Amino acid sequence: MDIETRLILSKYEKVRQISDNGKSSVYMVADNSTGHICVMKELPISADLSVYHRLKVTPINNIPKIIEIFKLENCQVVIEEYIKGENLDTKLETSGKLAEQQVIKWTMNLCDILTNLHEANPPIIHRDIKPGNIIITDDGIVKLIDFDISRSYKETVLFVSFLLSEVY
Repeated sequence: MDIETRLILSKYEKVRQISDNGKSSVYMVADNSTGHICVMKELPISADLSVYHRLKVTPINNIPKIIEIFKLENCQVVIEEYIKGENLDTKLETSGKLAEQQVIKWTMNLCDILTNLHEANPPIIHRDIKPGNIIITDDGIVKLIDFDISRSYKETVLFVSFLLSEVY
């Protein structure tokens, strides 16, 4: 790891582990230079981070801002904005039944986020839409997180898949 990467990473202090699935670990970290809370993801060296690189250069509303991306010897690191709120999974568990109008509003907000992703050039496909990846902020804003398995749309891949399905 070069000195510049080491210096940038040294300003982040791990506060607590959010998750660990055996392949990747996610931490809440404090940026000691600004005092902001962020999320640090340690992903496998084989992970495709091209969507994270695109989102860092061209942020999209209501997804976490990508702050840093590093490739280290044994893993890759993404540091992104921490979204304060409750994921929809937890909200469903604690609240039980949700008000219909609220669900409609959140669904429309999620559709707006997906529209922005799909209108990117090339379109970004999230591939993991689920209640655990939808955060409702304290002020009621819907945010979409976890772009680890997201990919850029490739028309040729779908076309080849279509052709193969027609042959078989």
